Amino acid sequence: MTGAQVALSGIGGSAELNENGEAILSSVPYGEYQVVVSPVLPEEMIIPQAEPSTAAPKPIANIPKQYRDETTTPLKVTVQAGSPARVEFELTK
Repeated sequence: MTGAQVALSGIGGSAELNENGEAILSSVPYGEYQVVVSPVLPEEMIIPQAEPSTAAPKPIANIPKQYRDETTTPLKVTVQAGSPARVEFELTK
């Protein structure tokens, strides 16, 4: 899945998913985090443009709503000394 980002609640950090559906987060403080997966918004939706773009809008990733909010996501991760460096999640509807 591309066009999405993964964020850890609080100060855990965030990163965009690459073409393999992987995100690399480094220097994450030890702790428990809710994992949120959300679309990366096109720049023009974040920063108003002086002139409207004539380019076709990028499609927003089809991510089930429950994963987009830290109060509803079922995804959790605990980062601690000796914990795995790789955590995998499968998103289901």
